[in-house]
Amino acid sequence: MRILSTLLFAVFISLNISASSVSVISDFDDTIKRSNIPNIWPRGVANTILWRKSYTGMPELLNGLESEINGLYVLSASPKVIKPFIKALLKKYQISYDDIFTRNILATEEKIAYKMNRIESVLAKGSDKLILIGDDVEADQEVYLKISEKHPDRVEEIYIHNVVNREVPAGVTSFFTPYDIAVSEYKKGRLNYDQVEIVANSIINTKIKKMYRVIPKYAYCPTEVLEFNYLVPEDLEILTAAVNMKIIAYCLARNVD
Repeated sequence: MRILSTLLFAVFISLNISASSVSVISDFDDTIKRSNIPNIWPRGVANTILWRKSYTGMPELLNGLESEINGLYVLSASPKVIKPFIKALLKKYQISYDDIFTRNILATEEKIAYKMNRIESVLAKGSDKLILIGDDVEADQEVYLKISEKHPDRVEEIYIHNVVNREVPAGVTSFFTPYDIAVSEYKKGRLNYDQVEIVANSIINTKIKKMYRVIPKYAYCPTEVLEFNYLVPEDLEILTAAVNMKIIAYCLARNVD
């Protein structure tokens, strides 16, 4: 069964000619890195400069996608003084990127306009479609939906990290962990089984006392299988069950604490 699945996947990839014409734009705080933006003072401020605090599984996901996308753009509304810390985290986890956008603290541009303009600048560079990754803490999904409405043929997927458990509008795919994105990208043909397994194992092999690196204590924590609301290919069912059970066990224990 595994051999047949691999062969079918290879055939799918060979037919999927659009896989190499996609770029990724990702938010940084509470998307790539645990930042606790909802509690910006004082803990959130301290978290901003703690550049080692990547979400478990996110480096593995981005590294897995590297060969199937044309580039990664990191979009942060943080001031330019934070840029060295963003670079340090990406370097530590060997995450390749094309550009990092940070905000001029003296600029009069509001956050939404700033993010819209930076995304537009990436769109203007070429004809790539975009995978947009962000979180539900501030306005990422609103920004991404506006871009999608303006450029409906250029937005491939919108992934929003469920941190504060906001309602997800149509056209947005919510995720609790990078593994959820990995499953979706596997179905799209941009990740293979081995790459998905690497993301899964980064979570499965995390000790319970370190699971805050997967879902921080300040973030919403799912306690039921039904909350993982996506279809799973047959060959990923066992792997997905293991990941979800690990997360649910952690969330249930956390709620008791």
